[in-house]
Amino acid sequence: MSGHSKWATTKHKKALVDSKRSKVFSKFSNSIAIAARGGKDPSANPSLRDIIAKARSFNMPNENIDRAIKRGSGEIPGTMIEEYLIEAYGPEGIAILIRAITDNKNRTLGSIRSILNDYSGRLAETGSVQWMFTETICFDIPAPTWQAHPDLSMLVIDAGATGIEDNTETTTILCGKQSAEKIKKTLLEQKVEFESYIDYRTNNPITIVDESKLSTITRLVETLDECEDIDDIHLNASL
Repeated sequence: MSGHSKWATTKHKKALVDSKRSKVFSKFSNSIAIAARGGKDPSANPSLRDIIAKARSFNMPNENIDRAIKRGSGEIPGTMIEEYLIEAYGPEGIAILIRAITDNKNRTLGSIRSILNDYSGRLAETGSVQWMFTETICFDIPAPTWQAHPDLSMLVIDAGATGIEDNTETTTILCGKQSAEKIKKTLLEQKVEFESYIDYRTNNPITIVDESKLSTITRLVETLDECEDIDDIHLNASL
């Protein structure tokens, strides 16, 4: 005879789902707050509009979204959200760049340090890891939209794009910070739907061939990603 009831199992599964949903909403809330610094009107702030659309696709309640916007725009006093790039080393000496959004840097660093310790990793000195990556501005455009604008590739290259990547569902335009505004203006003038974000691309990617070591690194990334304050994780290793 089973030692636990069906209700207990169902309740446990629901608790796990609710916990994951809460973490996802917290991540979106932080990202919305940061984006709202550029203006709280989504129609005039493409970055805010994009992240709100993503949050709604995960069924984030409107009241949570509104509260995050007010937090970022300063309408809710006493909450100071900041972005940080945290440098670290993981198993096999891989370089890790972690983008965190938090109202308590010490708490976030403590959580990250604890996770790294569990996987034989450690925090790194400022500047010891970041030089291994290049900050890249990315514009994702739906593939059908890109195909409907055959002249767009030349327009964005003229505007300063350093690369164009074709994927199954999207085409990604790459550029440096100095060209980002010009490319954004070009896309808006062409009435092209896009999503923009910052990526940190490793200059010299390494390949981990040992399956057990690769599994450990993958678990580390998954554990870091569960931390509510961590928005993005970049490695110099291919997973």
